[in-house]
Amino acid sequence: MLLEIRHVTQYHYERPVRESLMELWMQPQKTARQRLISFELDLNPAAQVFSYADSFGNAVYHFDVPQPHDKLTIVARSAVETEAPSERPQALEMGEWDRLRSEFVRGECFDFLRMHGFVQTTEGLEAFVNEHNLEDLRRKDPLTAMRVLSETIYQAFEYQPGVTDADSPIDLALSAGRGVCQDFAHIML
Repeated sequence: MLLEIRHVTQYHYERPVRESLMELWMQPQKTARQRLISFELDLNPAAQVFSYADSFGNAVYHFDVPQPHDKLTIVARSAVETEAPSERPQALEMGEWDRLRSEFVRGECFDFLRMHGFVQTTEGLEAFVNEHNLEDLRRKDPLTAMRVLSETIYQAFEYQPGVTDADSPIDLALSAGRGVCQDFAHIML
């Protein structure tokens, strides 16, 4: 399917501002099922645009309008071709563990897979793993392991806002048996 996207952002200021400095994340990503055909930015007032890729692979555009202005218009135009998702397999080959490990070692997924912040091994997490016989998930293929883990978390916890905060450690949700999406994601990771 061909998609043409036009996104307009306008800033209106009561009095002229001396300068505007902006960063934009507006370009669709290229993925296995999405091909970026074109992308362009139009700025009024005009400015020189620079770009770089962030740590997630997104194109980031930044610019500076160094002269006084009372209005700034940003128009982003994209053309994207998408494909329907293919049917997901019921399982993967056991060799997929090796591929996942190699991508982790190369750094493509490092920021998402390493222990840090709210994703830590704790005594409470180890007890949960033992209680639900999750220690042998590596004997299953990666897709089956994720399905089993997801179902186990779904069955073991009740979704209840207000039990935890965005910065709560996973042990709070583990001990309460309740929490919200970020708690379940942290436990799963």
